[in-house]
Amino acid sequence: MFIVVVLGEFFVTYWMVRAGETGLFSKIIGTGPITHAMHATCWVLGASVLLVNIIIKKIPLDFFVFIGENVDLESCKHDDHINQLFCKAEDHFHQVKEKIQPQDEMEGFDDDFAQVRMFNAEAGDEEAAM
Repeated sequence: MFIVVVLGEFFVTYWMVRAGETGLFSKIIGTGPITHAMHATCWVLGASVLLVNIIIKKIPLDFFVFIGENVDLESCKHDDHINQLFCKAEDHFHQVKEKIQPQDEMEGFDDDFAQVRMFNAEAGDEEAAM
């Protein structure tokens, strides 16, 4: 059944790309013509999922059980390397977010649209601020 679904997806994708070479279907579907090299690249990348499927099935399930029992990405514990990496990334994300949008400026806003209106007004876009 998997192969039938994949072949069906290939057929629909191929039809959409070919239909993109005509004026009417290009506007309806939103595709455009592509070169033969681009088309071959698409087929190779699309077919590569079959190879990845075979490789993934060879990985023993015990590996995933070990990860599920020992790695907790929901909390910021510094007991293993993966959690340390995710905690550093989360800290970096919050630092960058604070530089872009300091929290003290955003106090008093109870909805996202008020924030957008404030930024539009600061940018001088009076029509968008309304």
